[in-house]
Amino acid sequence: MQRKIFGAAGRFWAFWGEGLVAGAVMFSSSADGLSWLAAEEVPQLTSTTQQVNGNAFALVTDGTYVYIAFGMGSRLRHKRGELHADGTITWDSAVYVTTWLTFYPSIARDSNGLLWILFIRSGYDRIYWVRSTNTSGSSWGTPAILRSTDIGRYGIVALTGGKMYAAYTIGNFAPFSFYGKLYDGAWGSEETVTTDGLYLDFKFSPVARGDRVDIIYSEYGTEDIHHTYRTTGWQPPLTVKSAATGTTNVALSICGASYLYAFWVVASIIYLQIYDGSSWRPSEQVLFDSEVAVWYAPASCYVDWNGWVFLEWTSGITSPYDVRFGGASAL
Repeated sequence: MQRKIFGAAGRFWAFWGEGLVAGAVMFSSSADGLSWLAAEEVPQLTSTTQQVNGNAFALVTDGTYVYIAFGMGSRLRHKRGELHADGTITWDSAVYVTTWLTFYPSIARDSNGLLWILFIRSGYDRIYWVRSTNTSGSSWGTPAILRSTDIGRYGIVALTGGKMYAAYTIGNFAPFSFYGKLYDGAWGSEETVTTDGLYLDFKFSPVARGDRVDIIYSEYGTEDIHHTYRTTGWQPPLTVKSAATGTTNVALSICGASYLYAFWVVASIIYLQIYDGSSWRPSEQVLFDSEVAVWYAPASCYVDWNGWVFLEWTSGITSPYDVRFGGASAL
């Protein structure tokens, strides 16, 4: 669900968490997607006591800077970095967003350039939200509750005119319920994204284009992958793939003015399906047939870049795992 990869400053950029007991956020970049610079650690986004994996951080980019939210049983931090064409990043000092211990950050940048983070406070069954008071993310407002009781996972996307949309799952076990809220000067009432139950609380992926929000998700019971969208209200779901049994995760990317690319993994094979603005193609295609088990996959780009829609995943049977990159031509 979280984005870890993007294109900017003439390069592909990939971020990941490294370390099973203690670790850090790492990054690398490539001009062509084939040859990658040596991995580097993001300064100050480390833990000496907690595993650092893909759930520990989230990022968003405006093409000039990358903005990272980090929290894995630690105080929520934000760090901004300026991207350069040679693959280096000039980092600002990390800023503490709150003194609370937090988990599972999700970050987005609104149309006014302000940053929004959703997170869980350790020991509290609530989703909190917080917004920066400037565009650099060096100053933040006071966190507030978005949703209480039986929370699962969540994502936030930016619309037009400073509006935002938050989607989240609710429940302690499958099937998980799926809801959302629109922010338009204030958070609106809770909406039902779909009456389908979700197979796992994190098996969904949201994107937004204008004021339209598109989401794919894995349904409980059938393991069908469905697509729904919202402009003023949520529409009946379309089926992307029936009976995708054993799907480990799903990811959705924007391509051009109307296309969507959906990715999922079954039995170490990464599949791709394409939406043309009105319907999904009748059959999926095998994008990558991995030689080893895909342990965590896939995290796709939010939007296509330089003629490509691309994704990042980790593969392997046991640690250390490999971080891999691949993509498909944009339409």
